[in-house]
Parts: sequence; structure tokens; C-alpha cells
Amino acid sequence: MREKLVELVMKVVNLLLVFVKFVMLVLVLLVMSFLLLVVIDFYLLVMTLLLHFLVILLLYFLKLHPLLLLVMMLLFQLSNVYYYEYTEWY
Repeated sequence: MREKLVELVMKVVNLLLVFVKFVMLVLVLLVMSFLLLVVIDFYLLVMTLLLHFLVILLLYFLKLHPLLLLVMMLLFQLSNVYYYEYTEWY
């Protein structure tokens, strides 16, 4: 009985860790996307490449599922659409 309880607790802790890792990735993405809103277009490409590289490294080191990379890139591209649609930098 005690062993089953320990297993259950470990599963819950692992799920919480995965959730925390995902939230960290989303926060990094949001912060970098916000930074993109305050830079000029010349730096947009550099920041985009750095952000993609950073997300790939995070996913690699945190050992998360590769589909999360696709989700992060989609969110980032949506932030780019917002950037070009609602700012007057272009």
C-alpha cells in the first residue's frame, strides 16, 4: 500500500514538473515577443532567430515533447502577425 502511494505521489510530482517547464517556456516566449514589439525592424530577424534557438535549447535541456516546439513556434508567429498588424514600424 505504501509503495503504491509513493508511486502515485511521484507521478503527480512529475506531472507538476512538466507543467512548470511548459509554463516557463511560455513565459520566455511571451517576454521575448514583447521585446520584439519595442525594437526596430532591422533587429526583428535577429531576435526571431535567437528566440527560436532559445526555445529549441530549452526543449532539449528540459526533455519535453517535440510537439511543444511546434506550439511555441506557432505562438511566436502569431505574435509576429500582431507586431506587423498593430504597430507603425513598417
